[in-house]
Amino acid sequence: MGQLFHLYKQDLRTLPRLQGHFLLVEKRSDGLSVVPQVQMNLEGSKINPDIPLSVEVQCFDDSNKSYHKGEEDKNNVFDFKDLLPNTLYTFKGRISKGSLVAVFPEAHFQTLDGVPDEPYNLEPLEVKQTEVKLSWLPPKKPRGTITLYTLKVKPLFINNEDQQCQEQPFPSLEPFLLQVSSRNNSGFWIDNLLPNTKYSAQVKAHTHHVQPGEYSLEASFVTQPGPPKELKILSIVQNKGGNVVIINKDL
Repeated sequence: MGQLFHLYKQDLRTLPRLQGHFLLVEKRSDGLSVVPQVQMNLEGSKINPDIPLSVEVQCFDDSNKSYHKGEEDKNNVFDFKDLLPNTLYTFKGRISKGSLVAVFPEAHFQTLDGVPDEPYNLEPLEVKQTEVKLSWLPPKKPRGTITLYTLKVKPLFINNEDQQCQEQPFPSLEPFLLQVSSRNNSGFWIDNLLPNTKYSAQVKAHTHHVQPGEYSLEASFVTQPGPPKELKILSIVQNKGGNVVIINKDL
């Protein structure tokens, strides 16, 4: 920014000058807006000052495969829409006033992060009585830098004493949410679960965009059964038939 424009044909020392730079006025995840800041010196020229100034601005993505032409509004703002999130764009421009022609020095601006796709391949790696280790793969299209993940875990069914899932939902417990560092997708432990209980889990990704991505497909798991119940013997009596009866209570 602040560099001089370069005239095509003649020496800058003997001709009127055009100079300026691109000013970034807005950046979004899907677009950028720039204003060409132009300074003119027409002293000593024969150019009619009433001739309108013509400005063309283009931008290209970092691979030079995507070309966009900005739309100019009444405030000389060139707005570029439908750009890719988290992508570096190169801005080029051409300015002319009569026979005086110059090109802009290149400027580079990057769009903001977008909304990421959902993570995938969520699965339990290891399941214990009250813990589970989950892993997943990052979104195929992150559209920015993944800053964290949100895990949603919900108890579905609790097993009865015969270790069979009851065919009824778990009405008393709501899903709980956990925020996980973006570095922990290869294996994250969740504790304080109920033994012998079926759970569902989903995960979604966050970038610097205000909106997170969608939740992944559900993965389910059943925690291991807990230890058998301990019995406390209260008393030992003999009934009328001569049999010994043990009176006990679950701990």
